[in-house]
Amino acid sequence: HQLYPDGDPRGAALLSVIEVDGTLSSLRDAAFAATGALPNIDFGLAALTRSLGLPRDAPFRLFALARSVGWAAHTVEQITSGSVIRPRGRYEGVLV
Repeated sequence: HQLYPDGDPRGAALLSVIEVDGTLSSLRDAAFAATGALPNIDFGLAALTRSLGLPRDAPFRLFALARSVGWAAHTVEQITSGSVIRPRGRYEGVLV
């Protein structure tokens, strides 16, 4: 993930509390060997889904649920602080 060059803390947090089976462990190791990339949130959600025996589309639903809760929290924060949260991103394109 571009925001996490040293590894995605969200994926690491999920992987630290679930048992990763041999298949996922091998996949994680092969992906790292091929790309140098550490597991991200997508891998963590897939591992969680597999660990809990959830339906195959659960990672998408879990991600959407978490994102929605985050948006709600940002809304509450903006309302209570009286200021708008500014994104980290910066436009790098041509100004028209």
